Amino acid sequence: MGYVAFLETVKMALDPDACPCGWGWGMPWAGYGAFLGFLMLLFWVVVGIIALVAILYFVKWLGNLSNRRRTALDILSERYAKGEISDEEYEKIRRKIISSR
Repeated sequence: MGYVAFLETVKMALDPDACPCGWGWGMPWAGYGAFLGFLMLLFWVVVGIIALVAILYFVKWLGNLSNRRRTALDILSERYAKGEISDEEYEKIRRKIISSR
């Protein structure tokens, strides 16, 4: 059985009219090969750009998680924790901040 298949393959290789696809061994897309190649290149360029934008957005998003904006109350609490201001100053400034919102 394998020998018969081999002989059929050799027959098709030697006689282009014997190809079962009906086109012979010519170019299957009749000149569209370059255009389809360009479309495939364009497709992968677009996929690459989308992937790059997604990666950059994700990196920026991760950076924003660690560097979130500090509020005035956050800074005041840090100064109080370090001992830079007294209890009275802390309460006075905190009341001003809360009332100005």
